[in-house]
Amino acid sequence: MTEARLRLDDQLCFALYAATNAITRAYRPLLRELGITSPQYLTLMALWQHSTGTVGELAQRLDLPAHSMTPLLQRLEQAGLIVRRRSPIDSRAVLVELTSVGGELERSAATVQRTVECATGRPPTLSLPCAASCTTWSTTCAQLPQALIRWKEKHHDLERADTRRLAPEADPATAPQVHASDATLYERLGGCYGIAGAVDVLVDRLFKNVKVNANDKVHEHHGNPANAAGYKFLVTSWSIEATGGPKCYIGHDMTVAHEHLSIDKDGFDAVYMEIEATLFYLGAPAQEINEFMNIIESFRSEVVA
Repeated sequence: MTEARLRLDDQLCFALYAATNAITRAYRPLLRELGITSPQYLTLMALWQHSTGTVGELAQRLDLPAHSMTPLLQRLEQAGLIVRRRSPIDSRAVLVELTSVGGELERSAATVQRTVECATGRPPTLSLPCAASCTTWSTTCAQLPQALIRWKEKHHDLERADTRRLAPEADPATAPQVHASDATLYERLGGCYGIAGAVDVLVDRLFKNVKVNANDKVHEHHGNPANAAGYKFLVTSWSIEATGGPKCYIGHDMTVAHEHLSIDKDGFDAVYMEIEATLFYLGAPAQEINEFMNIIESFRSEVVA
């Protein structure tokens, strides 16, 4: 064997190992939101596809030893996601079936798939035929900013009734209290700090998103790292103003800002999905996500050429 073949970066086994770890890390925080682990997710996916099956069939489908299925299925059953019962045809076989709760979880899991696709710019169902593809997957997944998790932990109070952020010099005892019923979307998203943190993550992902950058004119702008800081400022100030915050946006209106980019429906949809996936990943409440996405959708006609 030549010395060149002993290089770590040339080994398919290492590429597969690194890609597997990277993909697992990308999925882990999303699945944690659903209360399930990666093996449980794969088991549920098999059941979503076939509705029911024996323990042996599931083990074969998942390429797992049959004996390893018992603790896995026990936890899913304790969570109320599946039920197990003896087969009426063969009493030796144990059937596994989804509960209504387990079936409904598929809808939330679809968001997980979409989030991973948006974050990596690659569909999770994409086949990886060679070491180069695996390495690319590994690198892309590794670029998922750890700031996502840190930002979410720091801003865990997004779901609290009072999410108004006070200026450093403000006195909490005398500051006006804002309740959930009369708070603006700007306030419920965490004010300028919350929105700026989300935009910081979003723009980094947009600049790397393959679908978004399929448009050569968009890619020309995103391909220059020097544009990132200014773009983040404009998106942040636009978002602050659009959600009911202070008037601070100094850029062009949406038509003028995008008319030279020749953005089509697919391009708009790719950005839309990336924004939605980012908000979901950062843990923004569903109501706030829906409200913000309605704002984005309202500008579709101004952005799409």
